[in-house]
Amino acid sequence: MERHVSIPAILDVIRRRKMFFIIPFGVILLFSVAAAFLMPKRYESYTTILLERSQAKDPLMDYWTKASMVWNWDNQLTKLNEILLSRTSIESLLDSLGKKQEGKSNEAWDATIESTRRQIGTSLTGTDGFRISFADEDPEVTKRAAEALCNIYIQATLRSDRQQAEETVKFLEGKVEELRGDFERQQQEYLGARQRNLSAQPQEEAALRPQLVRITDDLTGVERTLEQQSRALNQIRHFRENLENPAVVSQIAALDPKGAMLYVDTLKSVSVRYNQLLMRYTSVYPQVISTRNELAELLQKAGEALEEEIQNSKSKRASLQNSRDEMIRGISTSINSGSVTAERGSEFLRVKESYEIAKKSLDQARVKKELADRGASRYVILDPAKVPSTPSKPKKGMLIGGGAALGFIIGFAAMFVVEFYDPTIRRRQDIEVFNRPIIGYIP
Repeated sequence: MERHVSIPAILDVIRRRKMFFIIPFGVILLFSVAAAFLMPKRYESYTTILLERSQAKDPLMDYWTKASMVWNWDNQLTKLNEILLSRTSIESLLDSLGKKQEGKSNEAWDATIESTRRQIGTSLTGTDGFRISFADEDPEVTKRAAEALCNIYIQATLRSDRQQAEETVKFLEGKVEELRGDFERQQQEYLGARQRNLSAQPQEEAALRPQLVRITDDLTGVERTLEQQSRALNQIRHFRENLENPAVVSQIAALDPKGAMLYVDTLKSVSVRYNQLLMRYTSVYPQVISTRNELAELLQKAGEALEEEIQNSKSKRASLQNSRDEMIRGISTSINSGSVTAERGSEFLRVKESYEIAKKSLDQARVKKELADRGASRYVILDPAKVPSTPSKPKKGMLIGGGAALGFIIGFAAMFVVEFYDPTIRRRQDIEVFNRPIIGYIP
């Protein structure tokens, strides 16, 4: 016969074994309540940062180049933990919180860094942003730490991007100069080889050659002027963004007029006067403010004028390039194809193509450097760090509810485990499971 379990039997077990339920349930619930009220309170403050995707508008860049220049967003997000959890960042954080290594051993300082590292939390929010949090027993400290971590990440990322962009521009500038020399040399050799065959050339081809030399010289001068103007425009933007820094303002007085910068004399005089005022008064002094506004307005006008000059120089360069290409094509068509070897012509075309590609890459790198200089605008703080009003841990409701559920499960299981291993026979069904004959029943 099988042993049957009925509801009355279960209720009977609960009635007889209720202490095996009450004791575990009460003990676990008591520990949960004690933990909820006695555990140290932990506060958490966080800040949410949005990374705006900058769309660089440059006609020289094709679709794939633009896609590769949107600052490697995925890499930016994956570097988040590497930057914030590095020893250098944590030491900067501790310094901003007023904690220094003075008087501490290396082992104690390492333990402080490790414990601080465990207090930092990071998480992604969507595809373009992330959250930085900091947990501590002091709510004021959590707010200050979250703000410091935000600034540490932004500054470290900007330094990395700016350094990479500057190194790329510097390398490409050297490469362009090297290829320019090769291009001019190959061009002279190419034209020289053609000139040796003047006897076989038509009269109009000989007339075009001096014009080609003149246009080439003009084009070289325009390109150098354009480079000077671009550098001057970058200087103006740098000055405008750092008018509060006396060291930067003092550089205005050392401007080189060869940089094609307008308003040079006026800018120098105003900058000297502004720098003198900064050394004597605070930045909120009325005369300092008016002079700063005057200097900012001059820089604005100089920048606008330079941008217009740059556009004119670019138009002039394009016109000269078209004229030069047309003359080269005219000369090429008028020359006997057998007068110049195919090897010389192919070498000239190869060097010319490499030079054009290098110039295009340099223009793209300068656009990227300009974006790096303005990189701080890419970071939008959606949720500034605030002083938390309620602790994040312990979660009293969760602790007490979890303890009650655990106590209920363990207590309920304890009743039936004890009942299962109890050999006492109380009912007729308890003896029938042994399949033995029954002699009689004692009432």
